[in-house]
Amino acid sequence: MENFVEDWLKVHRRLIDAETEFTDLAIKSTDGSVSQQQLDEARKNLIALRELCSVIYIKAFPNAPGK
Repeated sequence: MENFVEDWLKVHRRLIDAETEFTDLAIKSTDGSVSQQQLDEARKNLIALRELCSVIYIKAFPNAPGK
């Protein structure tokens, strides 16, 4: 049996780290030290992690309120 809660926790941690990284890159992009391409790649990664986190959350907590 898979442990979706453990999987969700791992992906959620990666998502939090990606949020922090994206925020840092966005700040750096304002002074030109990060290219738009780097920012776009980080954004794509962030969106993919958000989607993955949502899918695993549904599996980990199938009876969560609001579902």
